[in-house]
Amino acid sequence: MIKVAVADPQRLLRAGVCEVLRAAKTIDVVGDTGDGIRALELARRQRPDVMLVDVPMPGMDGIRLTEIVRHDLPGTKVIILAAAAAEEW
Repeated sequence: MIKVAVADPQRLLRAGVCEVLRAAKTIDVVGDTGDGIRALELARRQRPDVMLVDVPMPGMDGIRLTEIVRHDLPGTKVIILAAAAAEEW
């Protein structure tokens, strides 16, 4: 099983991502949160194989979270989730 943690402040988006991941037989969602500090605590506690992380989050942004996770948990891969409105492109 691949252990995955999800960190995104948008509750509905986070719930949807978790639901899709849970449908895969090879993925175990070990937790989710909308706060960067809680995401770091989750990562240290659960030691996921992969973290899906948004950039803007309360507590700590996803860039800083990624830096700390890469340093403290080198076995955890981080995938940055980023969405932009069409006018931002």
